[in-house]
Amino acid sequence: MTKATELTYRVLKLPQQLRDAIRKQRDEKCTTNEEFVASAVDDHLSTLCDNLKQLGFGSHRGKMATARLPFSDKAKTLDKLRRASNQVSIPVVQLLNICLATATATPKKRGKRRGRPKKTVKSSR
Repeated sequence: MTKATELTYRVLKLPQQLRDAIRKQRDEKCTTNEEFVASAVDDHLSTLCDNLKQLGFGSHRGKMATARLPFSDKAKTLDKLRRASNQVSIPVVQLLNICLATATATPKKRGKRRGRPKKTVKSSR
């Protein structure tokens, strides 16, 4: 008797459209759900993490502390965050963290400019 592959199952809520797309791709590739999930993670997780880091995910780490922040009703800040959250399925607090991290990021230093050096104008005094 051979030992069965060890698996860990998680129950997740997925949009029906995504479930259908997974089923279609899995069937076309003649693979199992286990192999399809492993392949998707292996093929895309690294690039996804790199892109998320560029957006500011994970830029501020350490001990978490609560903060009482003001949200403008006039600017509809919370409404904008909620709409964006619904569009991309990322929690409001995560989107806010990214916005704040991006706003507080130090700008990258630019390299030397190429081309002609700027002419300096000497004063006639």
